[in-house]
Amino acid sequence: MPADFQLWTASHSLGFVNYARLSETTVIFDLDDLDFDKPMVLVPEPKDNPDIYLIAVDKELAANLIRLQYTLLFGAMLFL
Repeated sequence: MPADFQLWTASHSLGFVNYARLSETTVIFDLDDLDFDKPMVLVPEPKDNPDIYLIAVDKELAANLIRLQYTLLFGAMLFL
């Protein structure tokens, strides 16, 4: 790790995950299902995988948000 390295942890923040996804100087780790009583090797998540948002929200909420966005986007187009 570089000398000027910082570790920030956050959970349940879509904005934080999105900022990290768009930044060239960040990596995203999914810490679920890790046993920190044992030595661990952390591997960054691929930033192009939309599943990284599931770190912040569960699958059901993510699906509802996508449906809502689709409805707002395409439902509004019906009235043009």
